[in-house]
Order: sequence, then structure tokens, then C-alpha cells
Amino acid sequence: MHKRYKSFDEFRSQYEVPQSLIDDLLREGEKSKVKPKDETEREKTLPRLRLQLKALVARDLWDMSEYFAIINEENPIVTKAVELLKP
Repeated sequence: MHKRYKSFDEFRSQYEVPQSLIDDLLREGEKSKVKPKDETEREKTLPRLRLQLKALVARDLWDMSEYFAIINEENPIVTKAVELLKP
């Protein structure tokens, strides 16, 4: 994957978790009797799952700093702190 994304910034802006991976994870969860209680919960969970998986891929390709760069994109506390720290 390093060949496809030459930099972390390129990965961050272009990489999307494949739907096939999401489907595989949901199937594996169902095998273990772990599944959303309804469609509303499923739809609420999917964006967070995609973000977590993208962060894990980033960690595997680079390091923990890149993991946190991705995972904190949706963290309102981190977002507010960054906003307040800007000059």
C-alpha cells in the first residue's frame, strides 16, 4: 500500500476502507452473535468503524502518530483544543 500512497497526507485524503472489509467484519461479528440491535444502531456505528479501521491501517503503514492523526479527526475535544491553540 506504500506504493499506492507515497505519503501519509496522500493516504489520509484518498484512502477509504473497502466495503468488502466492513461486510467481512459484520459477518464475523454475527458468527459470534455480535451485531447491531437495529438498522439505526448499524448506521450510527459504521462511520466510527470505518474511521477506526482507517486509523489501524495508517498505524500499520506508518506509526502511532498517524493512527492518532486519523482517529482524532472526529474527536470533538481534540478538534476544539486545536481550534483554541491556533494563533
